Amino acid sequence: MDLKNEKQGSVHLAHVRNMIARLVEKFQPLQIICFGKRTFLTECSGSFIPQAANLEGNYCLLMVTDGSAQNGHEVQDFANAHFKQGWMTILCHSQESVSESIELNSRFFIGVYTHGQLLYSRGGLSNFDFAFWV
Repeated sequence: MDLKNEKQGSVHLAHVRNMIARLVEKFQPLQIICFGKRTFLTECSGSFIPQAANLEGNYCLLMVTDGSAQNGHEVQDFANAHFKQGWMTILCHSQESVSESIELNSRFFIGVYTHGQLLYSRGGLSNFDFAFWV
């Protein structure tokens, strides 16, 4: 990745961090875990147009909430309205339902907790790996 694309990547990462912070502020989750991502770098250049690059990402997140039921539609609508640098698909589950599912050997939740990237824990934003995001 050249220097220009690295700068584009760090700007994109700042947008992702900002969105995670906004989700935390509004919904007060216990955890946010990324279990999938796809990034798209689009470069454009030509004789009659200025050179430009655009980085977008598609992120799949699990938001774990305390005992109270969180309206998943409200969370998704919030993400759709505020994250314009790609897409975030957010699944909301209570800590109780996640724990029960793991006890019942749910491959999905076991996989999320085994291989997912912790972005937020009630203690604050995780210092997630830049290489994972770009």
